[in-house]
Amino acid sequence: MAAVENGNNSMNKTVLMKTVGEEVEGMNILGLVVFAIVFGVALRKLGPEGEILIKFFNSFNEATMILVSWIMWFAPVGIMSLVAGKIMEMEDVVLLFTSLGKYICCCLVGHAIHGLLILPVIYLVLTRRNPYRFLWGIFTPLATAFGTSSRYPETARGAGGGRDGWRTIHEHGFTDKTANDKTASD
Repeated sequence: MAAVENGNNSMNKTVLMKTVGEEVEGMNILGLVVFAIVFGVALRKLGPEGEILIKFFNSFNEATMILVSWIMWFAPVGIMSLVAGKIMEMEDVVLLFTSLGKYICCCLVGHAIHGLLILPVIYLVLTRRNPYRFLWGIFTPLATAFGTSSRYPETARGAGGGRDGWRTIHEHGFTDKTANDKTASD
C-alpha cells in the first residue's frame, strides 16, 4: 500500500492508504498445503478415532494411483494418435522427418559431449579418479535399470554387489531406504 497525503500543511494530516497491485485469481496452493499438514497432525493427535479417516485417505490415495497408472498406460496411444493426426495434416512429410532427424542427431551429439566429455572432466577434477573406469563399472546396471525399470537393489548389485556396490553408488550421491536396508542386511 502506498500512502497518499491529503490536507494542507498543518501538523494534522490525513493519510489515505491506496492499494497497489491486485488479487490474483487461481487456486491457493500454499493454503491448501498448510491446511493438509495441519489436518494430518490433528488426525494423528486424535489417536484411534482419527485412524478411520487416515485409512480412508490412504485408500483414496491408492485408488487415485491406480487411476493414474491406467492413464499412463493409455497416454502413449492418445499421444501417438494426436501426432499421427498432425502428420496427416502436413503437406510435406519429408521435410518434417528431415527436421526431426536433424533434431534427434543434435540431441544425441549434445548428450554424448555432455556425458562423455564434460561430466567426466568434472568427475576427474573433483575426485582425481579415472571417470571412464567408473562409467564402465556402472554401464551394466544402468542398462539394466533403463531397459527393465528395475529397482535400486538390482542396479547396485550390478555395480559391484554387496557392500562394495552400495558404497560405490553411495559415494556418488545415491541414497534410498531400500539401499540402506539392503546394506544393513549384507
